[in-house]
Amino acid sequence: MNSIFIKHIKTILTKIILPIILFAPLKQILAQQGRDQQVKEFNLVFSEVSFTHVNEIDAKASINIYIKKYKTGWEEESGQILEPKIITLSKSNSIKDILASGIPSIFQISSIEYIENEDILKSRPYVVGTTGNDVLEIFELLVRKESNIRSLLDLNNKNLVCIGGISGQIAKMWLDTEVLEKAHQKSENYFKKIELVENPSKAMLSLFFKNSDACIINKASFEVLCEMNPQMKKEIISIDQSEGFLPGMSVLVNSSDKTFNDYINRFALNLPREEHSKQMLLLFRIDDIIPFEDKFLDNNRNLVHRNKSLTKKYIGSK
Repeated sequence: MNSIFIKHIKTILTKIILPIILFAPLKQILAQQGRDQQVKEFNLVFSEVSFTHVNEIDAKASINIYIKKYKTGWEEESGQILEPKIITLSKSNSIKDILASGIPSIFQISSIEYIENEDILKSRPYVVGTTGNDVLEIFELLVRKESNIRSLLDLNNKNLVCIGGISGQIAKMWLDTEVLEKAHQKSENYFKKIELVENPSKAMLSLFFKNSDACIINKASFEVLCEMNPQMKKEIISIDQSEGFLPGMSVLVNSSDKTFNDYINRFALNLPREEHSKQMLLLFRIDDIIPFEDKFLDNNRNLVHRNKSLTKKYIGSK
């Protein structure tokens, strides 16, 4: 009787305790995995030239507000913790390195950077910023009317000022390409000095007060500055004009989560209507944000191709 009772007790204990012993670690693992899945890492990556035309303190303050809204918006919508990180592209934080991390990332980069890294990015841009009513920026090569400079070939060994930042990167490539085509040399060798400045107003004033012989700014800024100062309109003229180019775009990589991707897209398109983003958009001279279209990059691709071909033709063999 006792042996039967003891055997029965052992059977019960085996059925109750053994599963607890065996499955307790598994439950802990699953619970830990559940907690880990509730945290989503996220990188917001800026081009190295993004901050060359803005006040760095103001930019960081505006971006921190922007990041906080990104974080709280996603957490409220998904119940998932978002851990955002701001990264500036550099030798130690290259596009290739960030892609290799596997962390979902938004690249805020210039059109030149995108075209040159398109093969490894393997993602299509999703939105672009606009200034005024224009998606594409046209650049003007400006001189003083009384200087008698009427073409690029009159600017050899002269001083030139060009806008910096993301717009400046495409403006500088346009200038480089024009010099290669017409003077068959690098612009750094053709001009006495090329100075990149943080905004169109500073470039224009340098020319107006005769501290430089020419400047390159976008057409929209040239028109606004002339309206504000009629004397500039009388004394400054354009001697060359570019095609319309897309300065920069936003590219989302390392993300196959449709819900998250839809949130990112919706958040970006709503930015111009949100109070928290107005200061940041003002700093980066963005009036609106619209969906990307492939045709926006047609002129940029042609420019990059021309620049490479002319460099190989006139510089490559030297």
